[in-house]
Amino acid sequence: RVHGDTPPCRMDIVRSARDIPVESLPPGVVMGYDDDPLCTTPVFYPTMAQMRNFADYMAVLEPIAHPFGALKLVPPAEWRARSTPYTESQVENFVIKSPIQQEFSGAGGILSAIYVAKAK
Repeated sequence: RVHGDTPPCRMDIVRSARDIPVESLPPGVVMGYDDDPLCTTPVFYPTMAQMRNFADYMAVLEPIAHPFGALKLVPPAEWRARSTPYTESQVENFVIKSPIQQEFSGAGGILSAIYVAKAK
């Protein structure tokens, strides 16, 4: 998906979500940041239309959030989680192409995460 003349987010100069220029965001993307000054993770506020096309929405957010290693989504008020759990037969048909193992290290509240792709 191409967003015309939207200027790219200059991640070489961005150190916090607060530093992302609003004009660099693709059209229709609403972003904020956590009130915690130590939290650099961008916070996004999708519309119901964006939630219905979640894969497309995430493809738009990925280049923005990738340098931070995480993002936070605040769903719209009218959004509801699944009302019923997945059935056993649905779970049996899930395909995980490349499992990821998370490895954490650190101390004193400062953690580092490494994501390792594992063979099936």
